[in-house]
Amino acid sequence: MFASVGSGAYGVWVVLFTIAALSQYSDLGVGTAIIYFSSRSRAGAHGDASRFVSAGLLWNGVASIAILPLFAIGASMYVVSEGVQAVLRHGEGPALVALATVSLLALAFKPFEAALIGSGLLPLDQRNRLLATTFRILGTAAVCAWVPQITAVALVETIAVLLPGALAIVQCLRRDVARVRFRVDALETLREMLHYSVKAFGTNVAGAITLQMGPALAGIFLGPHYASYYSAAFRVYTAARQVLTWLIEPFRSAFSQQFARDRTAALTHMFTLSAIVAAVAIAGSALGEIWSVPLVEAWLGSDVPTNEIAAVLAVLLSGLSLNSLYLPMAMAADADGRPGMFFRSNLVWLLSNAVLVWVLVGRFGMLGLALALSLPLVLIVPMNIVRARSEMEFGITNWWRQAVWPAVLAVGFPAVLGVVVFEAVSQFDDGTVGNVAGTATMVVASVAVILVLRGRLHIQDVVALLRSTL
Repeated sequence: MFASVGSGAYGVWVVLFTIAALSQYSDLGVGTAIIYFSSRSRAGAHGDASRFVSAGLLWNGVASIAILPLFAIGASMYVVSEGVQAVLRHGEGPALVALATVSLLALAFKPFEAALIGSGLLPLDQRNRLLATTFRILGTAAVCAWVPQITAVALVETIAVLLPGALAIVQCLRRDVARVRFRVDALETLREMLHYSVKAFGTNVAGAITLQMGPALAGIFLGPHYASYYSAAFRVYTAARQVLTWLIEPFRSAFSQQFARDRTAALTHMFTLSAIVAAVAIAGSALGEIWSVPLVEAWLGSDVPTNEIAAVLAVLLSGLSLNSLYLPMAMAADADGRPGMFFRSNLVWLLSNAVLVWVLVGRFGMLGLALALSLPLVLIVPMNIVRARSEMEFGITNWWRQAVWPAVLAVGFPAVLGVVVFEAVSQFDDGTVGNVAGTATMVVASVAVILVLRGRLHIQDVVALLRSTL
């Protein structure tokens, strides 16, 4: 793609698109509140779900009207700067600003996406997102082949962002999921939602800024070309993180109901889900380490700093493995009515990331950005585990025995063995023999451990979790 549209031009779009995505957090977490209250409505609490969707739509509509012109002004100031003008052709800057501004309309669609999830129709929401992702991949490939212009790529990505919300609107209306009615009690309902959602907003926006500002910071500190390079590694990291989200989010509505009915069962399911998520994250990190260089070369070609991008990807995925240890707890905290549980730790992560970016980027370039994101997790993850134990009242021993140790046994040790084999074989072969050998070792070792130690891996808890009603 970089060869088709230019890494500099794409880097400009990455900066605009990243800031537009962060601007969508101006809903103050109302989408999370809709899911929470709608799910509890299904459990017999909080009344009709329609009033929460209607109030959320009112809030997001006002937020969209306020944020669009502010974003457009700021984006226009960015694209007329000297460094940006040097990598864009005539007319591309205003077009990119317009498309990034249009992408913010997704903010107005978010209540309908939340309504699908809260009403137990998460598979529909996931299908919508899968369609959008497929459109983005195929559309980007098509325009790079036939219309190699940055504005065409930006148009595809803008449509992909708007598509899930647009489909959600149609599905909500067709299935009568929630009737939109702006009643006289809308402001009272909105106050009730904001009392919950502002806590979720503080936690989510701190984490989102920390996670998503990397490509924009690469463009600001290192130049548009490096925004593209860092974005390439970050896209793979984001895809891996999305897989974890797909594992976690189907249980959000069920957990909201379980915490209202049976906390013991909810905590047991949280531990089991944590083990699954950690195992998948560890496996993905190991495979990323093994296949990072071939993946970057296949995707971006040989005209980019392949080894540097691969190193960034390896650091990001290693951080994700550590981060995965508490991700299900964050969802469970929302479901338990404690959305602000990890606000302080996320704020510490944000501030420490900012300090480390300032210290490391000048010395290590875009690898410094990846290190600044991942290194603080050594402190943040234990902070979050201790906080969750105190707030949700579970034992660390039970958490370790049911959530961590099964993942370490089933995947952790085999992953380490696979990476060691990969590194050893790669010393003697420059081809893909080391990649295949490392992957095969990890898979065989993992299957062997699961078969031998299945009695200690709480397989029955996994089966019970999968059978739970979403």
